[in-house]
Amino acid sequence: MSDRIAIIDHGKLLQLDIPRNLKKTIGSGDLIEMHLAEREKNEAVIADLKAVKGILETNDVVGKINIRALHAVSLLPKIIERVDATRTRVSDISIRENTLEEVFIYLTGRGLREWW
Repeated sequence: MSDRIAIIDHGKLLQLDIPRNLKKTIGSGDLIEMHLAEREKNEAVIADLKAVKGILETNDVVGKINIRALHAVSLLPKIIERVDATRTRVSDISIRENTLEEVFIYLTGRGLREWW
């Protein structure tokens, strides 16, 4: 495994750092990806989640709600409570850290598959 990773686009060095620092370039914390049973309520839930302390960012990405938060697992009860308050339910939820592919997309504006 490598200690440092270089992200190069069209022959230009964009970033060179350890994976943990590269992942921080697109935001701190964990990413919660949540699908609601009723997608039309996404905007109402997003607006309500902005009041939850510890949530850094919320947005709608192709019908799912992305929530960036520090210590995301500890916020899940509050998040589910806010969803319940809008009279809908969560149909799917996952929590993960940033990936190096997301860093590449953020820095270059395109995915790895588009590169080839």
